[in-house]
Amino acid sequence: MSKGVGQWLQAVVCAIALATAIVVPSAIVGCSSVSTSAAYPVRDAELTVQTSFEALDAFLQWEAANRGRGANAEVTAAADRIRTVAPTLYRAAWSAIREHKRLRDTPSRIRMESRVEQLRSLAVDTAPLWIR
Repeated sequence: MSKGVGQWLQAVVCAIALATAIVVPSAIVGCSSVSTSAAYPVRDAELTVQTSFEALDAFLQWEAANRGRGANAEVTAAADRIRTVAPTLYRAAWSAIREHKRLRDTPSRIRMESRVEQLRSLAVDTAPLWIR
């Protein structure tokens, strides 16, 4: 197998695994998969933020390594958008998680879930760009 095909295949497998982990956070936490998200919202939020970070970081590294090789304009635009938007989304998500840990009330939980969902959506929307 040529080096280019091997790298492409590795990127596809990684994208599928990360997309699955983002969509189903309990898929990568072993025995805790029997719990519901409602029972452990902070744990699920932290796991989603970390998994989203790993997925987006891997995508950005892959995009940067392939940018000079005639990368798709849509992929480059998505990477540029992520580089602009993601830092703010991460700060907002971690801030909301800290707030909910401190307050443990419904309004802070809703804010936390909203911030984390924005980040999760960004990562999930990026996954199909790897699979093409």
